[in-house]
This record gives sequence, C-alpha cells and structure tokens, in this order.
Amino acid sequence: MAYAQLHRATGDDEWAMLAKQTFTGLLQHRNEIRAEQAESIGGFRQIRHLSEPVAVLKTVLEMQPHLSEETWKQAIDGVVQELLNEFVDRRTDVLRESVLPEGHLLIHL
Repeated sequence: MAYAQLHRATGDDEWAMLAKQTFTGLLQHRNEIRAEQAESIGGFRQIRHLSEPVAVLKTVLEMQPHLSEETWKQAIDGVVQELLNEFVDRRTDVLRESVLPEGHLLIHL
C-alpha cells in the first residue's frame, strides 16, 4: 500500500512498478500459505484471523489505479468471497474473528 501511496504523492513510476511487484508477490505468497493451511501441521491446524483478509482487501482497494480492471475485479472478488464464505457464519449471520482453514468453525473451550 505504501508504494501505491508514494506513487500517488510523487507521480514517480518507479513506485508504481514496485507496488505492482509487491502486490503480485503478496498474492502468490498468500495462495501458497492457504494451500499449506489446508493441511494439518504436526497434528495441529492453523487458525486464520479476520485481520489478514481485511488487510488484503485494503491493499487491493489501494492498488486499483495500478491494476487492470480484470485483475482488480478478480482480486476483489476473491477476497470478498473468502470473507463471505469462510468468516461469515451463515446460520447466525455473524462475522467470525477466527476460523480454521476453509472456514471451519473454531470453538473456544
């Protein structure tokens, strides 16, 4: 987000290029992490927190001027679907703060 804001403030295309490269790396890393989270690690499954997809959503919104319309729409759709399908409990219409991979309910004991 910072590189995109620097580009907006300075008009220097180098910041726009760095913003795009960083954003692409973020999405690739995120996809890799999500694939790993689907598997248990040493018998334990990782907890996912709402703050991560919200931060990605903020980043996608900040990057809109630097992305093609199709790329931007795909990124927004992916994050929104993740929030709606994994963090919103459809039975109670409650946005959950923490979930297990694939949005499975996390029960605090």
